[in-house]
Amino acid sequence: MLLVMVVEGVELLQLLVQQVMLVEQVALLAEALSPTEFEVLVLNCLSKLSAREIAHVIGRSERAVHSLLHRARMKARERLAQDG
Repeated sequence: MLLVMVVEGVELLQLLVQQVMLVEQVALLAEALSPTEFEVLVLNCLSKLSAREIAHVIGRSERAVHSLLHRARMKARERLAQDG
């Protein structure tokens, strides 16, 4: 029973560390991207909205959203690669 509790505690700690790392990466992206780039990336990646849906939400053309997503992804890759 004690071993199970220790293993579960270690797994919980690993999960918490992963969550903290994820939050830190999101913060880095928020700093590296413009507010609009960050918004479209979040809407696309987390909310799973299409470019057309994002265009409707933010009041931009679908073509503009595609450009914003491309730029945001490039900057995100660059920034995360710098961090390691």
